Amino acid sequence: MADWLLNAARNLRVDTVTLDILNSTIDPSEMEKLPLLYHLKDLRNILVKELIQNGFDTNFIVSDKIKVEIPDNSIYSKTLYCFP
Repeated sequence: MADWLLNAARNLRVDTVTLDILNSTIDPSEMEKLPLLYHLKDLRNILVKELIQNGFDTNFIVSDKIKVEIPDNSIYSKTLYCFP
């Protein structure tokens, strides 16, 4: 998923992306490519599975976003910073 995210961000010249796991959306919306959305749904399924296995209700988490910053939009840089 990181490769898809990095390549799409480079092509669109985007330096910050927010992944909303619970709502399966990506901001900016131009980043909503099929492979990214597909894997975003996988993250939601993993989250729900972990909540159930640890005895939590599936509605326990009300907001789940990951902010990704790409500090250098160079084709030679492969650095991503992720903030929950």
